[in-house]
Amino acid sequence: MNHKELLHYACLFGEDWDGKEAILDMKNNNYNQWKQMEWAGFYLQFVIQTYNENHFMIPGKTINKTTFDAHWISSNTPIDVKFHSNFDTKGKHNRRIPLNDCLAMEEAIDIYGSVGVIVLFGDPVYDNSGDFKLWHDSIKGEKSNYVKQAELDNKNSRVRKTLINLTHTHYYSIDESNIELLDGFQKGMVNSNGNLRNEKYMLDMNKISPKFLMEI
Repeated sequence: MNHKELLHYACLFGEDWDGKEAILDMKNNNYNQWKQMEWAGFYLQFVIQTYNENHFMIPGKTINKTTFDAHWISSNTPIDVKFHSNFDTKGKHNRRIPLNDCLAMEEAIDIYGSVGVIVLFGDPVYDNSGDFKLWHDSIKGEKSNYVKQAELDNKNSRVRKTLINLTHTHYYSIDESNIELLDGFQKGMVNSNGNLRNEKYMLDMNKISPKFLMEI
């Protein structure tokens, strides 16, 4: 991926995303991830898929049982697509970006030489009143078994984002020269079905610089 290609997609993102409008856009276009609480990351994938001009193969290739978000055709590169909030509900900046399965990324680098990561950043407005969650739940229909069990276990639900003011985009290239700088997470964690989760990589922005950066 080069700077010009990244700029093409960055120009499609707009300047801000209204959560309700984004969710309804996905729902009305039969995009099956519209029920997700972390709607922004899936809306980013939706926008790229909707306006894909044969740059990407979507979804990407499956490597070690992990399917990457996309595959950049011209450079033959597996791509992950991420949205990252500039600050959390307490106003704290989070410099760490969760990536993909460790074994899948390592194998992808062995095969293709690198893995690309497109990260879109934004300033979120959080749903402190809970009204957005109530609205989103009201259009989902019947609750999933996972949600029902979480309610029985009295698990706290994460605060949703209602609006996002987009700020900038990074493109990271992960290869043999910098993969050792990535951190790991999820080791020993368990999925809702009781199975162990695969360990994933975490990118610390203080350790790895983007190959390309552009303001929105």
